[in-house]
Amino acid sequence: MPGRDVKIVVVGDSCSGKTSLITTIVSHSFQERVPSVVPPVTIFGANKVGSTVIVDTSSKPDDQNDVDNEIDTADVICLVYDIRNDDNETLTNWMKRITNISQVPVILVGSKCDLEFISNKESITDLVDVYNQIEYVFECSARYKKNIETLFLYAQGSVLYPMHTVWDRQGNCFSEEAINVFTRLYQLHKKSNSDILSNEEFLDFLKINYNLTESIKTIKRNIRRECVRGVVNEGITLRGFITFHEMMMNQNTSDCLESLWKVFRRYGYNDQLFLCESYYTSTVSEYIELDNAAEDFLLRRFDLYDSNNSGYLDDQEMENYFQIYPYGKNPFTSYGYPYCCSYIEEVGISKIAYIHLWKMFLHMDPASMLKCLSYIGFQNDTGLTIRSAYKIIDGRSPEKRSVFNGIVIGSNECGKSTFCRKLFAENSSDTCNSLYYVGNTPTNKIVILQEENYLRDNIDNFEEGLYNRCDFVFLLYDQSNRYSFEFISDIYEHIKVARDIPCVVVKTKNDLPEIEQTMSPKTFTKSNRLPIIPANEVDVIEKLVNLAINKKRWPIKRIIGTTLLFGCAYAFYYMDGMDHLGDFYKDLMDDY
Repeated sequence: MPGRDVKIVVVGDSCSGKTSLITTIVSHSFQERVPSVVPPVTIFGANKVGSTVIVDTSSKPDDQNDVDNEIDTADVICLVYDIRNDDNETLTNWMKRITNISQVPVILVGSKCDLEFISNKESITDLVDVYNQIEYVFECSARYKKNIETLFLYAQGSVLYPMHTVWDRQGNCFSEEAINVFTRLYQLHKKSNSDILSNEEFLDFLKINYNLTESIKTIKRNIRRECVRGVVNEGITLRGFITFHEMMMNQNTSDCLESLWKVFRRYGYNDQLFLCESYYTSTVSEYIELDNAAEDFLLRRFDLYDSNNSGYLDDQEMENYFQIYPYGKNPFTSYGYPYCCSYIEEVGISKIAYIHLWKMFLHMDPASMLKCLSYIGFQNDTGLTIRSAYKIIDGRSPEKRSVFNGIVIGSNECGKSTFCRKLFAENSSDTCNSLYYVGNTPTNKIVILQEENYLRDNIDNFEEGLYNRCDFVFLLYDQSNRYSFEFISDIYEHIKVARDIPCVVVKTKNDLPEIEQTMSPKTFTKSNRLPIIPANEVDVIEKLVNLAINKKRWPIKRIIGTTLLFGCAYAFYYMDGMDHLGDFYKDLMDDY
């Protein structure tokens, strides 16, 4: 990361030699007498960094709060100890203190190695094994300038190319975060739905990222020597891909770290091996939807993971798909996947349902969706920025939208999940419930139904903000439960206060005897000009969804008086007739 400033904080006990190390690197000579603490020293333009500030610290008890503050703001810490007194307990106390404050790299520095001492490498090794933050151990002499420049070069390097986030020294292997990165890189460079990275794809990766031109036979032979299952005739397995990088680390750790970090940053990673926010964040407050570039990319990803070319992604293929995402988590599970969409047991989801899920994800949580899109390789595959993944829709022209959000409300066990499943998740069993459902209308509008549950004694905690971002509401009541309608009438009063939202009353459980409600549905819906329909009229419901969407073309003040009048027309059609509403509304009802 050229141009980055680095702050090196030097800590240690009194008389450990930390100040002499600093004065020697600055003056290029050893000074017999040095002050107890020297002011911060700035070195400009060294080792591909903007500037390096070396901060000395005091050993006085009264200054320890200041020392902690310096540790907290350091990019790297040099823990200096007198090599003649390498007391393990003292160093352990220092490491406990450092790790409680900061997680930055630490370099152990044994000073005064020009003097006679009895080496205690065992205790140092034990310490290194316990604390993964310790990246390097040096023995230095300020008097003879031994390893002084190397020490500070490595200190700078540990900031630019940190080891502790990449390599688990205790296990002598890559860290879990690094494995996740390699898994993502491996998946991104596959161009077919094979489980193997082909020879050509692997060579392409090596050429792009490491400028390697060795023959594939030589590379595969070296990998096979370390990991028999790492190679196959057709190419390289994921295990072989990781083994190749382990071999690089074992050959030359510091050079390999620099090469690895250049690759990691090329693919958008920060020092903690997560994608940088700037890589996937796009500040936009307008309403957005998936653009063609992102949809085309997602369809290509579908084909890539559809290993049997069935036109569906089954559970295993979806698991493979999101291997590339941090910790392999499928983000759709937050929305009740697989029961939130049209899903067939042991077959999976179709391309249409798959695109529905992504559009729902973007609609419900744009930031997380764009992040996920980056993780699965949108920028790397298309060469575009994350801004190219979406289009901004004019909020004053809802007819241009393709995704709409409806909320389904009703008392407990009134049939909300059954209602939603009947619309968009018809293949799910009655025991497979979700709070979200997504599908499309006959006019190919994407509709997200969000089930909301409110207890009767908790209506006042109604989430008014939720209704400020929805397009319509279904109010369900159980005709066999005499208190059910009263519940939704209370909710409707809250909705009217929050915002004028198109609402449709749905009568459920029509197969059961109808019981007189504590509040008359007919009287309430008529007075509030609300449509009321039976839940088993699926075609009617779908058309109502589409018409509720189209209502948004008129200003809010006219929704109830004009478009929603269609809903009233339907309600009054069964109750009082609709001659008084005119031929226009009669035509709307012809299909019903």
